Amino acid sequence: MLNAISGNGQFGLSQSINKNFSNMNKSAQRIASGKMLPSDNAAGIAIINQMTAEINGMQKGMQNGQDGMNMLNVAGGAMGSIGGDLQRMRELAVQASNGTLNDDNRAAIQAEITQLQDNINQVAGGTDFNGTKLLDGSAGSVNIQLDSNAPIDVGSALPDATAAGLGVDTVDVSTQAGAQSALDDIDAALATLGDSQATLGAQTNRLEGAVNELSVRSENTAGARSRLQDVDMASEMMKMKMSSIALEAGIATQGKLLNFSSTALSLITGNN
Repeated sequence: MLNAISGNGQFGLSQSINKNFSNMNKSAQRIASGKMLPSDNAAGIAIINQMTAEINGMQKGMQNGQDGMNMLNVAGGAMGSIGGDLQRMRELAVQASNGTLNDDNRAAIQAEITQLQDNINQVAGGTDFNGTKLLDGSAGSVNIQLDSNAPIDVGSALPDATAAGLGVDTVDVSTQAGAQSALDDIDAALATLGDSQATLGAQTNRLEGAVNELSVRSENTAGARSRLQDVDMASEMMKMKMSSIALEAGIATQGKLLNFSSTALSLITGNN
């Protein structure tokens, strides 16, 4: 009879000790990782994995968008330099149109214009981003992939900004008539470049807006994922403490029960 009672008591205690030890171990794992265990939310694992894939995709999309803006900024800086050369060419054309100059004067002005034409070609041909030429007319479509939607093509913001592409490769101010005609060509080139700069600005703003929208979506999705998988550290530490106290109490009780059983058995058998 004593053995039966003792055995049942020890069995119940062993179950309680094992349960508390398991709970304490699980709490320790949750605290160490800061995440819920797979067994805690088996039904939500697929949702968490999908959210993680979406977040990773959005973060990569933001990086792609930033790369696109960097590329357009490089093109924008070069277009500003070309615009400065065109402005200087216009000043020289106005100067060459003046009737007080002779042909020798205009020949000296033409020499500077030729240098400016060469500089425009050098800037347009030498401006590239990761090997892609941006302003020589060869860029074509440049697709920026932000998310699972269709990419944004920013190629329209990358014009042919060479002297020929702008129509100023044949500017010649060596005569007064030529200088006056050159003004029309240079004004047209400035208008064309201005339109391209406006398009570039619009495309940059579009990318920036898309990146900002992705950032908000990424933060919101990360917050939703956090609520599914992250551990309430304060609550979990309290659970671990309670399991530890219960485990210690169970072990102490088991020890007393074993000691009681041993004493009772000695009394029954007459052994001291």
